[in-house]
Amino acid sequence: YLCDASGRIQTALQAAIVNSGLEYTTVQFFPHMRFLHYSIVGTTLNPHVDICRVDPDSGMRSTHTFILYLHDCTEGGETCLLDQLSSPSKVLACISPQRGRLLLFPHNCPHEGRVVQSVPKLLLRGEVFLSMTA
Repeated sequence: YLCDASGRIQTALQAAIVNSGLEYTTVQFFPHMRFLHYSIVGTTLNPHVDICRVDPDSGMRSTHTFILYLHDCTEGGETCLLDQLSSPSKVLACISPQRGRLLLFPHNCPHEGRVVQSVPKLLLRGEVFLSMTA
């Protein structure tokens, strides 16, 4: 676990959103984050949705999950966004782990972690509050 008490990571992630050209009225990354390290070939993560969290300092409820990939996976380990949890589900997008790639998706978007074939798969995962410009 990581608490970005200095706000340096939050500031860098917020700058990435601003530089992406996406227009949000509010972008608030939460300071508590987790490093996820998949070191065993064959590891998967079953389809699921994420829950929102409440930032204890601001009282904000998160709306989205972020994943910042910290290491390339040359094979496997994709995060796939799905149209539904129940089977059969349609894959909407598969995102390959590539160092520096930032993935944002709503908490209620079903997703899964595909079979890790090249290790390590290393990422930073956390919550963010986003509100869209009307």
